[in-house]
Amino acid sequence: MKRIFLPTDFSDTALKSAHFALDLFGTADVRYTLVNSYQLQVYPEVLLPDIAMLPERESRSGLRQVERLLRKYAEGVHLAKVSTYLALPEALNELAARKGGDLIVMGTQGKSSTLLFGRNASTVVQRAQLPMITVPAQWEPQPVKHVLLPLDSGTFTADTFRPLLDLVQRTGAEVLVAHVRTNAPGFKQGLDHAAVSEALKGINHRFITVHGIDVVDTVNELVAGGRMQLVAMVHRKRGFLDGLFHTSTAKRMSLHTNLPLLVLRQS
Repeated sequence: MKRIFLPTDFSDTALKSAHFALDLFGTADVRYTLVNSYQLQVYPEVLLPDIAMLPERESRSGLRQVERLLRKYAEGVHLAKVSTYLALPEALNELAARKGGDLIVMGTQGKSSTLLFGRNASTVVQRAQLPMITVPAQWEPQPVKHVLLPLDSGTFTADTFRPLLDLVQRTGAEVLVAHVRTNAPGFKQGLDHAAVSEALKGINHRFITVHGIDVVDTVNELVAGGRMQLVAMVHRKRGFLDGLFHTSTAKRMSLHTNLPLLVLRQS
């Protein structure tokens, strides 16, 4: 039984990401959980208990509305709801530890965000323990036939790629493994093709090596050709993706965000 968490702030982008998950993984043998994180309000007046409870009530009401929409979209979906005052990454980690979890699917931008990659998505990338897929507001539904997997020369385990294998086995997509070489020390070594092929055993994949001054710009150029429908990246401490989400807003916005991004966890 696959367990997928669907964080929502009740925005159109969050709803679109839920549709993406339902289209990709279906309803058979999958349990979905809607998760909304709200902020507690502290009021000095003891005579205002109703106002203090307003965020929680709005959270629960919003979850019920999204639930109704998703049940209309996918008949027979197994859907639970969680309303919590915990910060979103901690709430997702707590749920995963208590109930088990396989994947997070969420929108790239929040309801009030003007950024191409919002704060909530950035913090979940950095602090959540499960692999995740972020779905941008600009994304338009299409079959996943080609997946771009940029890799540096860092180490990895076979478990790192399991969410990617599951996705590709469902879609029949081809994985383009791109070794992006720059002048940075971490990119001096060649990619271990044999180890990667063993980890991706059983799925259609091929390798390319590309050179560029900046990894983000190089990834954007590979995506710009229009043949990719999803980008997968390995997130490890002191790795490329971790550095990307700890840098400036301008740098975060420079990542091509018209496509869903699969974040693979590597400790």
